[in-house]
Amino acid sequence: GVMVNDKRCFECYGYDILIDHNVKPWLVEVNASPSLTTTTDEDRLLKTKMINDTFAVVVPPNLQEGGCKQGASWNPAQHVGGYDLILDESLPNPILDSKFASKKIGSKANAPKYWR
Repeated sequence: GVMVNDKRCFECYGYDILIDHNVKPWLVEVNASPSLTTTTDEDRLLKTKMINDTFAVVVPPNLQEGGCKQGASWNPAQHVGGYDLILDESLPNPILDSKFASKKIGSKANAPKYWR
């Protein structure tokens, strides 16, 4: 199926990773709805920072004034909190341009930025 590009929505995924004795990471699973419950002080601090950083990316500072752009495209930063911008679809990209043109899944003007 085709994912709908709704600039009023975002998703946060949880990645479970194991680190072996050679310090090699192994992906165990990806959770579409990660738990935000906490069991330790460190866990609470980590998840609080993640929530704050997520809001810093997706919520414009002038949201209550009503004259803001929607979606993460309002934010020109390459780094926000613990997130790094890894793909900005508003910039020219021949691979993405051909994907958008052939699949007709949205316009480049409305395409989201990708943060990690």
